This record gives sequence, structure tokens and C-alpha cells, in this order.
Amino acid sequence: MYKDTKNFVRSCTICLSRKNAFKIPPAPHQPVEQSQEPGETCHIDIFGPLKTTPKEQIFQKVLQNLKEQEASHINLSTRMTKPHHYDYKIGYLCFIKTPNIKSNLSPKLRPKFEGAYRVVECFSNAS
Repeated sequence: MYKDTKNFVRSCTICLSRKNAFKIPPAPHQPVEQSQEPGETCHIDIFGPLKTTPKEQIFQKVLQNLKEQEASHINLSTRMTKPHHYDYKIGYLCFIKTPNIKSNLSPKLRPKFEGAYRVVECFSNAS
């Protein structure tokens, strides 16, 4: 009787649409070596079926598009991160963002920043 119930629940479309009780677990994550420079590693998204020509030009085109896409993403990320970094010099005044700490004030009235603090010493160029 247990097997009959289990088979019924597995085949019932209403049950499966409400809750996927028999979900296939995801594959375990595998470590990937960190590349040293852009374009050193290549990733391939497997999808298909693809109609291939006798010279297998589709796969070459997919790899070429992935390489171009990776290069454009790297250019975009470097362009977008530059405006967010600030070069603090000695003598500048700056504020420090405070984490959400429990207090008697409501979230709207809680201060988001502390300061102003004067920069006295710089340890490195990293922001």
C-alpha cells in the first residue's frame, strides 16, 4: 500500500504542480582553479541539440561568442568599479558606515554613518 501511495503521488499532476517533493538534488560543486589572466580559461554552456555543419562551425562560433562576451564583461566591470573607489589622502574627512545595531530608535531615525573622522595615516592604496 505504501508503494501504491508513493507511485500515485509521483504521477499526480496536481501534487507535482503544488510541491516538487521528489526533487533531484543538485550536483556537488567542484573546485575550479583560479585563472591568472583573462582568456586563460574557457567555459562552455551545454545546450542543444545543435545542428552542426560538416566542419563543426557552430561550436567554434559558440566558443568565439563566449570569449567576446567574457572580454566585454571584464571591460564593463572595470569601467563600472572605477567611480566607486575613492583615494583618501592624509587630512581628508570621511564617514564610516555603521552596521544595523539594535537601538531604541526606529530604522528611519538610526544613523547610517559615524563621523566625521580625519585620515591620519594610510596603510595601502586599497580602498
